[in-house]
Amino acid sequence: MKAILWILGSIGTIVIAIILLFIYEMTPNASMETKAKEMGEDYIQKHFGGQAEVYDVLYDNMGNHEFDYAAKVTHKKTGVRFLIYETRDSQVPCEVPAGR
Repeated sequence: MKAILWILGSIGTIVIAIILLFIYEMTPNASMETKAKEMGEDYIQKHFGGQAEVYDVLYDNMGNHEFDYAAKVTHKKTGVRFLIYETRDSQVPCEVPAGR
C-alpha cells in the first residue's frame, strides 16, 4: 500500500511540475514586451514619420515565427496592420503584414 501511495504521489508531483513549467513558459516577459514596443516606436519614427502607432505586443511563445516579441502596429491613414520585430538571428528590425 505504501508503494502505491508513493508512486501516485510521485506521478502527481511530476504532473504539477509540468503544469507549472508550462504556465511559466507561456507567460510573456514584461521587460521584453516594453523593449519590443520601444523598438517599434523607434522604427515608426525613422521610417513612417509618426504616421503609424504601436497598439500591442505579440509574444510568440510557441516558436511559430522567427521572433519572440513583435510590436503590433497600425498605420493611421490606411489602417494597415503589421508587425515590427527583430529576428532571432540578425537582430535587425523587420516589418510584415500582421495577417500573415
